Amino acid sequence: MKTHWIPSLRVKEALAICGSLSEPGKMPCHGYALPAQRCRLGSFLQQLPTSICHYCYALRGRYVFRKVQAAMEKRIESLSDPRWVDAITTLIHRSGDRYFRWHDSGDLQSLDHLGKIIQVCRNLPRIKFWLPTREYQTVEAYRRLGGRIPTNLCIRLSAHLIGGRLPGPKSASTRSWRSKRCAFARARLARL
Repeated sequence: MKTHWIPSLRVKEALAICGSLSEPGKMPCHGYALPAQRCRLGSFLQQLPTSICHYCYALRGRYVFRKVQAAMEKRIESLSDPRWVDAITTLIHRSGDRYFRWHDSGDLQSLDHLGKIIQVCRNLPRIKFWLPTREYQTVEAYRRLGGRIPTNLCIRLSAHLIGGRLPGPKSASTRSWRSKRCAFARARLARL
C-alpha cells in the first residue's frame, strides 16, 4: 500500500508544534505519552482501589520528573493545533520505527483526538500502530458515525477494574481489533 502523504514540515517545525515522541522503555518503538492525570475516565478511576488506574505506572517513576511532565503537557496542549496531524506524522515517519504506541501514558481526549490519530495511521500505512484505551465510548461513537479503523491500527480496549471484563457483548468489531494485526503488540508484551 502506497502512502499519499508527503512531509510538509521539517522535524524542527514538527517538534515546535507537538513536542518530542516519548520513548517507553519496554517497547521496541517510540510512543506518544500524555499526562495520566488528564485522562478523562482514568482520572476518575484512579480514585477507586479496585481499578487498574488506581495503580497506574504513569503516576510514579520517571513519569513524575518535571521535564517529563512538561513534555507531556506540551503534547496534550498541541492536540488543538490544526497542524498536529502533519507534525506528528512527520515525527513518526522520521523516527524510522516500524511500530508505534499511542499513549504509553494518558488516553484519548475526544472524538476529534481519535480522528486525528486515525488520519496519522492512514498517512503512514507501513507502520503498525497500537492504541490501548479505556475510552470505549469514544471508539464506539467513531464507529457509529461511520468511521473506519485502518488495518494498521490495533485498538485494544482495556478493562477498568482488576479482573474486570470489557462492557457489553463481544461484537464482530471488537474481535477484529483483537485479531492477528494486534499480534505484534501481544508478542512484545509477552516478553515483559
